[in-house]
Amino acid sequence: MSTPILPNSVAALRLPTEILAAIFLDVVDPNEADWLEVINARRRIIYVCTRWRAVASSTPALWSKIYVAPTFLPSFIGECLSKTSSAAIVLKVSPHVIRTIEDSGVRRTLKFLPFQDFLDRTVELLRPHFPRVRSLEVGDGYKSHIFEVMERLATFSVGCLSSLRLSASDTYSMGSPPLPLGIQPTGLSVRRVEPLWNTPELYGAVTTLSLARLSWLRWPDLQLVLQSCSSLQELRLSNVQCSTPLDAGRAILRNVAAFKLRYETKADRRFVGFIEMPSLQLFELVACGSGTLDGVARDMPNVLRTAANVLVETDQYNVDELTDLVALCTSAHTINLRECRPLPYKALLGLRLIPGFSLPLLRVLKISDSLTSDDAAALLAVPFGGDLVVNEWVLGDWICVQWRLVDGQISSAVVEGDSGKAGFLVR
Repeated sequence: MSTPILPNSVAALRLPTEILAAIFLDVVDPNEADWLEVINARRRIIYVCTRWRAVASSTPALWSKIYVAPTFLPSFIGECLSKTSSAAIVLKVSPHVIRTIEDSGVRRTLKFLPFQDFLDRTVELLRPHFPRVRSLEVGDGYKSHIFEVMERLATFSVGCLSSLRLSASDTYSMGSPPLPLGIQPTGLSVRRVEPLWNTPELYGAVTTLSLARLSWLRWPDLQLVLQSCSSLQELRLSNVQCSTPLDAGRAILRNVAAFKLRYETKADRRFVGFIEMPSLQLFELVACGSGTLDGVARDMPNVLRTAANVLVETDQYNVDELTDLVALCTSAHTINLRECRPLPYKALLGLRLIPGFSLPLLRVLKISDSLTSDDAAALLAVPFGGDLVVNEWVLGDWICVQWRLVDGQISSAVVEGDSGKAGFLVR
């Protein structure tokens, strides 16, 4: 006996082609970080029925994200590429072998090509389609394999490539891999791969630069890379260490508006103090694991004094370190102390002991911790300057929405808690 088709199922089968295609595109998110999930979602769609397969196959944007790895047969990659038609392609090439895959709770063992066959048969399929590649990621493999893949891709013609990401799984230093001729990405991200290409035109269009897991850089090399990025607007450094001589010159990045710094281990961060960003709007500092705030105020005072918005997230600090850091944020309109342990309000109370302390431009202070009413009251007593007009403070469960200043100190404030009731805290 056949399974009856429910009324809702009939309605789904009768949807117009344009509506079905829109639904498929919503299900297969091109921004999904898990590439295997994109492949599985497409497969689940085309196995429903003949019409869904036809609609999906005739929707190029659905196939625009292509994952190339030794696990996937050349015939499969070729079929996916043919369905992209003339659409721009987001491409990931990985020499990493995926041995098993799980779909709908079922784990399957996969076959895979030897690496050389992968280069000759699968990667070579990309050649006629490469001018349509908008974003390229090569990673999740040994650096020697990454280099061989890039040597093959370097012989391809470049068209609309605007984003390049390289990532290796080992830390062995091999220099910089070859790149396709004429590449001018606006986004460049490297992880455990030296970004030291002697091609100034490569960096000229870069607006976002991300460097991660680099521990063997010399400051003159990094300085040259940074200054070559004449259009740079956002700089991200994650677990980067760089040897800095005492007489090191400065790298002046005039257009950088956002600087994001992350450390998970103890590291020498003095080189950051040699980077000047006069237009800096956002500074994010994340120190987790064994990474601490130790020496941050000492090593990068220019960054702290320049940033208009400061976000700090850490679980390893002492009160004096955080106090010194906040005290240097003299240009800050917003300070956000997120997930800081122990409670950061103790560090802010220490600001009262600094002679001449003032944050005259501060408008928003956020602390993502649950504070008592006494804690909130103590924070309101911190002198933040005679011209202070704060619009919003978020102190754990307490949101301060209105107050009055007397001689540069808060005299009274309306405070709203989770209960929704308002009250006055009078100093």
